[in-house]
This record gives sequence, structure tokens and C-alpha cells, in this order.
Amino acid sequence: MTQRRWPLIALAVLLASLLVYLSEDSSIEPAALLQQAQESNADYIMTGVHMVQYDDQGQRRSEIHADEVSHYKRGSHLIFLHPELRTRSASTSWTLKAGSGNLSEARDLLLLQGGVRIEADMTDEHMQISIDELSVNLGSRIANSPLPLTIRLRGWLMSGQGLSVDVPRESIRIWQHVQAQQL
Repeated sequence: MTQRRWPLIALAVLLASLLVYLSEDSSIEPAALLQQAQESNADYIMTGVHMVQYDDQGQRRSEIHADEVSHYKRGSHLIFLHPELRTRSASTSWTLKAGSGNLSEARDLLLLQGGVRIEADMTDEHMQISIDELSVNLGSRIANSPLPLTIRLRGWLMSGQGLSVDVPRESIRIWQHVQAQQL
């Protein structure tokens, strides 16, 4: 009888050791991700995401990096944690960063929220725009917001209400209440 129990005891000890090892390994996150997906009703959650969009000629048009992306089948949208959108126009590299983002797949519209920062690196200049929220049409690469904003450019600090950014045309328009102060 003892010889028959020995393989079962060895198997039980091995399984117990494996469970203890897995429970102590902090690099294994699927259980936490599964719990988060169930709580949020997300279809799936991805971490460390890098998405690239190409134009009809196969040229890189824009890319999005995010710490985490949750997909929701209901409503057909993606929620981004710390998104960073990068795109180029003829002579400018554009980077848009935010605390979170919500992409409506049907409308190709990305809503950035939480400390949105737009950086434009031109040939010999750097511009930074700060605003709380920004809607970006990924198809046309035009962004809009009715909220207050600040712009830093060439030793100037500008502020205003409402913003339109047309990346392909390299144009920025402040809608109203524009003020400027030399730093």
C-alpha cells in the first residue's frame, strides 16, 4: 500500500510547490487582467501596445503607443491608458500625449483627456500646446477642442479659448480670447 501512495504524495507535493511558485511570481499578470476585464466588461485588454496606421501607398501615416488598451464590443470602442499619438506632416513631427483616450472605431475619432500635450517639432523650432481635452479625427488628422489652452513657442506664452489643429496643412487656429506674453 505504501508503494501505491508514494506517487500520489509526490504528485501532490509537486502540484502544491507549483501553485506556491506561481502565486509568488509577480511577473504573471493574466489573473489580474482577467479580473479587470470582467469588472469592466471589456472584451480584451492589451498592455504595452504599439499600433501603426498606413496610408493607401503603404507609407506610415501615424502610430499610437499606450500602456494599456481595453476593447469594448458594446459601443465598438477602445480605451487607452497613457496614449501617445505620433504623426508627420510635410515639415513637422507631431506628438500628442494624454492621460487617457477613447477611440470610437465606427467614427475613427480619438478623444484624448487628462493633461493633453501637443508637441510640434519643426525644422528649427519646438512648440508645445497644453489643453485638458482634444478630439482627433484619425482619418483627416484634424483635432479640435473648445476648451482653454496654452501654447509655448519662440519665447512666447500664448493662451486662448478653443483650438483647431490641421496636421496635413500644418495650421493651428485659436478660436477666441487670444493673449500672448513674451517670456
